[in-house]
Amino acid sequence: GGVALRGGFVLRQLTEGLGVGGGDALAQRRMYRDLSRGEAAVPGSGKLEAGLRGRAPENFRVHRVAADGRCLFRALAVGLSRAGGSTLSGQEEERQADELRELAVGALCGHHVRRELEPALFSVKAEFGDDISAYCERALRPTFWGGHAELIVLSKLLKRSVVVYVPHREAGGTSPGFVPIVSLEPHLARRSCGPLRLLYTNGNHYDLLC
Repeated sequence: GGVALRGGFVLRQLTEGLGVGGGDALAQRRMYRDLSRGEAAVPGSGKLEAGLRGRAPENFRVHRVAADGRCLFRALAVGLSRAGGSTLSGQEEERQADELRELAVGALCGHHVRRELEPALFSVKAEFGDDISAYCERALRPTFWGGHAELIVLSKLLKRSVVVYVPHREAGGTSPGFVPIVSLEPHLARRSCGPLRLLYTNGNHYDLLC
């Protein structure tokens, strides 16, 4: 089972990734807060970057995306397109963001969830309970905030490494710049492309780092 995709963007990304032809804002805010303090890990779903507080902040340009409920998916869509050497119009960005949402939700809400996606499913169940039908209904809404569970799924399905950063000041530092809190390294990730870098700010928003 799954969700039919409306366009070719996600199918193209999946094909390239194969080498062949948050929902709950408060829960995620707590998780990333604890990660930034070095107080928690996410079993099976990502690597907590070691020595966070002692790391020198890194500098990137921030590519802002709209805070309309699609921000995670917008940031990923822009990052994927930039990696392919193209830019997106506002309409294309929104359409491709919605395709990424459908891919993630379809993978978690189908009849058979792939074993490699079980950490993401665990994350959803921790918020919604064993019956995830409410999640499956709500997560397809454009205003539903994508989060860490959807990020796990898309990293694995697209075979793209993803690193989530927070501002150094939000991690207890005093300098400008950004520090990583989570690295997602899927099996057989496309190393030649480099990781997609996302910025997580204010406990509720993703942008792209370039």
